[in-house]
Amino acid sequence: MSDLIDLLQRQREKLGYIGPEQFSQSADEAISVSIEGDLGKENLVPSWPECVAYLDSSSRSITMKGVRITLGGLFLNDCGHHVALPLSSLRGSPPFLAVKASRDALLAVESSGLAWVRSPIGELYLGDYKDDNVGDELRLRLENWAIGAAKASLVLMDGPLVPGVRLDVLPQRYREAYDVLIKEREPHMSRLAGVVKRLNMSWKLHRAGLDKGGRSGPDPEVMDRLCGSTDPCFSPVLREDTPLTRYMVYVRLRGNTVRVEATSRDNLRSALAMVLTHRGYRGVPTFIETADRISRRLSASVYSLAFLYGLPKLGVEYDEWSKFEDVRRELGGTDFQS
Repeated sequence: MSDLIDLLQRQREKLGYIGPEQFSQSADEAISVSIEGDLGKENLVPSWPECVAYLDSSSRSITMKGVRITLGGLFLNDCGHHVALPLSSLRGSPPFLAVKASRDALLAVESSGLAWVRSPIGELYLGDYKDDNVGDELRLRLENWAIGAAKASLVLMDGPLVPGVRLDVLPQRYREAYDVLIKEREPHMSRLAGVVKRLNMSWKLHRAGLDKGGRSGPDPEVMDRLCGSTDPCFSPVLREDTPLTRYMVYVRLRGNTVRVEATSRDNLRSALAMVLTHRGYRGVPTFIETADRISRRLSASVYSLAFLYGLPKLGVEYDEWSKFEDVRRELGGTDFQS
């Protein structure tokens, strides 16, 4: 392995990009991205509000006999005050579970108020509802609640301000569900900023015409060509109208590219300052790493409990055993057999 890595390192200039050679609209939004100008030096001076919040959410699912339960976790640091779901005792906190089952079973669960059983447009989570969308909707619901509950004047999210999926290509039931959740978030957009770390399906720099040498590729690939050995390295400020107007800057830190986005230049500047000041060893801001890690551990803990409670009473699908062992290791526990 050492010899192979050494060989590949010597061929580094020839490695290049191995993904799709041509930009596909299915890989990103079919909308224009314009260049607003370069960053000024004043944007690199650490400056952000005294009270700042950051958050992330996580979800996973477990399949028992005749029912699939989606389990959510969320961590919010609001000006130093920690809020965690499902551990928060704050009044009005939403259910952190969603259930997909038969109609009769869902109606029984609905009357208990313990879990979400309907989409944001009121459609029951029956067997034909996509599992991925149940998880997406649960995370967005938890995030919307946390954003509304936060007192900070600047709230930084792990991920984009709005879902990155192309809504126009989705079936109507899922598109309308996303629309409802996005509208719930709109009143808080003026104090939000997002840090996006998964960019292999994002081609915004290509669409803005920033490809170097006419070679196409997703955003991290373009940043690598633009930056060379410069680190940290910044893209120009980009603007995208979806109709939500977003200002964006790509930042390559320690070899990794993230996108910082906000609906105002002031929030973009403050968020960028925090990203630069709190950079982690992987190039991702430490506060984003913290929120991500805690939210994942929260959803893992709920999964572990669901497995232990559900196994003797409902039984679990065979594949859940390996998932449970993975979760146990993630939480630092021992194998179930031991």
